[in-house]
Amino acid sequence: MRESHCNTSLHYRNRWVGFGLGFFLFFKFHILLTRRVDSFQILISQSLSQLFSWIWCLGSILLGYIV
Repeated sequence: MRESHCNTSLHYRNRWVGFGLGFFLFFKFHILLTRRVDSFQILISQSLSQLFSWIWCLGSILLGYIV
């Protein structure tokens, strides 16, 4: 019983990870295909790089606390 519960939670997690990855790739390709809105693309890429740097910083801090 417990094993099936673990499998379903892992299945849901994999589904969410796949959904997020698919949405990110779709968004990136959509931006690449619509080259007309260059300023919007620059704004999105800057905000994404800022978000990734924040995630990297927080992840390293959390990893420092764990280790």
